[in-house]
This record gives sequence, structure tokens and C-alpha cells, in this order.
Amino acid sequence: MTKAKEIRNGKQLCPRCKEWKYQSEYWPTNHTATGRRVYCKICSVVKHREWAKKYPLRYMNGMRASRQKVKAKVLKHYSNNNLACIWCGEDRLVCMTIDHIEGGGTRHFKKIGKYGSSFYQWLINNDYPSGYQTLCMNCQLIKGARNNESAKSGYLDNG
Repeated sequence: MTKAKEIRNGKQLCPRCKEWKYQSEYWPTNHTATGRRVYCKICSVVKHREWAKKYPLRYMNGMRASRQKVKAKVLKHYSNNNLACIWCGEDRLVCMTIDHIEGGGTRHFKKIGKYGSSFYQWLINNDYPSGYQTLCMNCQLIKGARNNESAKSGYLDNG
């Protein structure tokens, strides 16, 4: 645990910008005695951006790993903790996606303004709402074609 920083009148000194700021202006953490990060939120963001610029490959790999963890968590939830397509059993994470059971995924994405990994995080933040399932991309394409979910999909269904 990091040394406790001095707190005066509910304010903490940011060592980067040298300003006394209310504790609400610091991110929470379990790694300091104060329960708040050492740097204020603004300085933390600046410091993070500087680090990302200095170490772009490490930053990209870390972000990719973080997104994959979120995706795996959501897909596992919607496949009854099996982390596989509920139709065919495909279990490669790169092949799997979340599916709107009743269709209308494109409209829903536009409505909430979330796509890709930000949509997976949205599902977590909204306590895993019902109406979703884990499918592989192939099964989702077949489902879309069978249900005529897109104007272009009719030619894919042979019965």
C-alpha cells in the first residue's frame, strides 16, 4: 500500500499539478491508505496518455486484452457459462458474437450509440439484460438469413 498522502479540509495534494483538490477529483483505489489515487483525475489521464504514446505496442496489447476479457465475460454469461455458440458449439472467442434474439440489433446499436466492445461493456453495466444469446458468426448469419433480418440476406437461405 502506498504511503498516505496528506489531506487537509477534505482536499488532497496532487504531486503532478501541485494543486489541492477535493477527494472526489481523484479516482478510487484499494492501493492507498486514502482510498484515492495519488494523482488527480486530470493528471492521471494526461499521465496515461503520455505513457500510451511512449509505449504504443504495450498500450495496444493491454487494451486488446482488456476488451477480450470483457467480451469473454459477456459471451460466457449469455451462453450459460459455457463460452461457446449455443447452436453449434463453436468455442473460439474470435468467432463468437452476441446476438439479439428477436433481431433488430442494428436499430438497437444506433439507438444506444454502442458498437463492438463498448456494447459488451454496456451489457455488463446494464446487468445483463435479457434478449441476447451467444452465437458464432456463421450461426448468426444463418439466423439472420432465415429470419430475413436484412434485405440482402434472402439469397443465403436454401431451406
